[in-house]
Amino acid sequence: MWFAGLGSGNGQHGVQLLGYYNICHLGSEIKDPERNIPRGIFLSVLGIAVCIWRCRRASWAWCPWREAQNSDFIASLFVERLYGQAAARFVTGMILWIAVASAFSVLLGASRVP
Repeated sequence: MWFAGLGSGNGQHGVQLLGYYNICHLGSEIKDPERNIPRGIFLSVLGIAVCIWRCRRASWAWCPWREAQNSDFIASLFVERLYGQAAARFVTGMILWIAVASAFSVLLGASRVP
């Protein structure tokens, strides 16, 4: 079970970290791409990893693990504990907004492939 949980968690983080590939589609529009593309990939992976780590650490401090394991919406639960139900609804809406906005980012990069 431990390895199944580890694999599931790594799969979820892998999806979060793979957003860097979009910069490769835009290579012809970037100044000095042989230097800036690797830098952008490295900084984005590092930045996202730090953000994920900080969010996990913060949620461990405020949400008991027994309650968190039964929650499908851990970010909303975390914000609800800190700021109340209205703030949790706002954060949930912002997460949905970001998910939709990421689709536009993919469309921007995918249009450069042909």
